[in-house]
Amino acid sequence: MQTILFLEDDKVINQEISTGLKAGLGNGVQIISAYTISEARQMMQDFKIDLSIVSIELPDGNGIDLAREMRTEDEYMPIMLASLHLTAQLHMELNNELDLFLALKKPFGADEILPRVKRNLQKVKRRQEPSLVLKEGRTRFKIPISTIIKIETIKRKKRIELTIYNNETGSVSLQEFPMQSMEDFMQLLGESKALVRIHQSTVVNPDFVLHYDGAVNELHLKHTKRVLSIGKTYRETTGILFGRLK
Repeated sequence: MQTILFLEDDKVINQEISTGLKAGLGNGVQIISAYTISEARQMMQDFKIDLSIVSIELPDGNGIDLAREMRTEDEYMPIMLASLHLTAQLHMELNNELDLFLALKKPFGADEILPRVKRNLQKVKRRQEPSLVLKEGRTRFKIPISTIIKIETIKRKKRIELTIYNNETGSVSLQEFPMQSMEDFMQLLGESKALVRIHQSTVVNPDFVLHYDGAVNELHLKHTKRVLSIGKTYRETTGILFGRLK
């Protein structure tokens, strides 16, 4: 479950916006309310905060100072600052310093911020997903494990080929990367329990297995017409695993 911290000292406004966000975001998100900076600091210790909405004018201090603390603790967490006296100049200065995703001038309603909150919670979720990090030259690519259908090593080309599923478009693409160190690569795969090795050169994601044919030791994959043979070394263990997926 993702968590939003909403810091607003006006209890009526706090309750109204919290209720509106909760209705719009559903059961997968919890809204925790704070009315002072000290309460917010305690909640930051008690919860893993995924997104924060912080008022600047507060009875026990300035919300900007708290936002600075938040940014020190978490380099990427989306922070929204709200103020009665927000100007374009202040907005620019805060964005440059704190890398805000939004600043709002009060008053505002939950419906105004709901679309942006949803998009940023999705970004947070994707960033927190287990990922495989690969390099192409000096560029690093972070690929969520949940989008990988299979990985094959192509020894003759000294490359690895990833079959990747795009959840938004429903399309499948192939991406190649330098093989790099096979020891390092297999260690990365070993750290992810979501991927299973079915052949010396092939790894698959069980979530994308459509059908397991134990008679001929083959896997049929979703979103692709590929049929993969299971290597002798891996037939017993993968048979036990994929047999449960029938």
